[in-house]
Amino acid sequence: MGVDIVSHLDSPGEPGKNQLADNATALSAGAVWDHHSMHYTFEAAWDSTRLLGHTQEDTLTLRPGVIWEVPWFRSRKSGRVVLLGAALHTSFGPDGTGFGTGAKLRINFDPKAHDGSKATPPPAP
Repeated sequence: MGVDIVSHLDSPGEPGKNQLADNATALSAGAVWDHHSMHYTFEAAWDSTRLLGHTQEDTLTLRPGVIWEVPWFRSRKSGRVVLLGAALHTSFGPDGTGFGTGAKLRINFDPKAHDGSKATPPPAP
């Protein structure tokens, strides 16, 4: 849950597609399904100016994605885990339907493992 209070826009020009340029409330939820080194994700987000804004606009964004734990970079001894991810997103709002993609690279490591002390096991994503 969140609140976005907009007093003015600092950037010149118009807001991006389906970006609400007014006070808004936000609600988002997501889920992760684990299957060995693959993790399937889904997020849904709803933003609305109906409660706090001066307009009556809503946006709905859906983000399905996948995260892969690269097996040859995983090390329990050093606590290192390398994750590669990709997601699609679709937004429905006052400006129509928008589509996009995203990618991520995440590297987790335990710096204590490099000074000779025992590493803690990496957390599950």
